[in-house]
Amino acid sequence: MHEAYSHELIAAGFWLGSEELPQAEFYSYSMPPPAGLADATIRPESAQWVAARGEFILPYEAVRTASDPAATLMSFLREHVRRFRGPRQMGPGGSSRVRPRCNCVIVP
Repeated sequence: MHEAYSHELIAAGFWLGSEELPQAEFYSYSMPPPAGLADATIRPESAQWVAARGEFILPYEAVRTASDPAATLMSFLREHVRRFRGPRQMGPGGSSRVRPRCNCVIVP
């Protein structure tokens, strides 16, 4: 089993909201964050960096009301991966060309 935070991690998800953070939103973050990530701007324009949380967010409302919601969400997710890994490591459609070797121990 791998310990994700000991190497590199790109995570994304959906937050339904809470009393503290009532807005539903998509989020993405990287560990460790690459230099300059907090100063980067990513697509779509409605996405923003939240320094207190160390992540990018995309309000659900921006996706819901977009002319192409699926493309809007995918641009957010792909853009973050491109910022973290660099465009040279991205293949067509946002897939990774370089896959790290796994030295996993198989657990029965």
